[in-house]
Order: sequence, then structure tokens, then C-alpha cells
Amino acid sequence: MQSILLVGENPALQLSRAAVLSRLGVAVDVCGGADAVARIGEKRYAVVVLCHSFFGLGEDEMIQKARETSPETVVFKVIPEHWWKRDLPQDAAAVLTGEPNEMLDRIGAVLARMEARSPERAGEG
Repeated sequence: MQSILLVGENPALQLSRAAVLSRLGVAVDVCGGADAVARIGEKRYAVVVLCHSFFGLGEDEMIQKARETSPETVVFKVIPEHWWKRDLPQDAAAVLTGEPNEMLDRIGAVLARMEARSPERAGEG
């Protein structure tokens, strides 16, 4: 089963986003920034979502660890639209506004592409 890791410092917001993303039928884990690198090292995540509440607090290390653990991991950064002109982590694959339908659509599309490319599906006829 594919997994998503949500990283942020606002527990209520993270739990709300986890509830939304669980509609995709994947496992959704939530943690704060202090635990993120360890969590990424323990488990392969298809997607890592960095909340705007986590801006600038070790993002680069987290992204690097995610890529080391699983090079195909896609990292999304959630930012409010009025922040779009700020510097963003250079390795983040995509930016989300945090609007629930956008998150479902964009992350769902990434997971579907990963599923279509997975080795288990290569042998199906």
C-alpha cells in the first residue's frame, strides 16, 4: 500500500489534511518536523507533504533523506497563495495551496502514475 507523510507543526491542520488525503485509499502518517527525518528513514513514502507551518525548519534535510530512502518519492510543499513569491525548497517537486480538492487531485494523480509504473503491475496482462 502506498503511503503519504504529512509534516507540519499544526496538529489540528495536519489531522484535517490526513482525513482528506485518506480518501485516496492510502496510509497517511502525520508528524512534526523534529520526527520527520527519522520517520522518512524508517519507511518508504510515495509522497511527502510539507505544511506551510514547517517553512524553513530543515526542509532540505528532509527532502534529501526522502530521496535517499526512495528516489521516486514526490515532495509537495503546501503554501498559502500569498507566499508564492517567497523562496521555496529547491528540491520540492510541486507546490500546493492546501485547498482540499487540489490536494486530492494532484496527489492522487502522482499516486496513480506511480501505481501504473510499479513492478507488480508490469507482469499483468
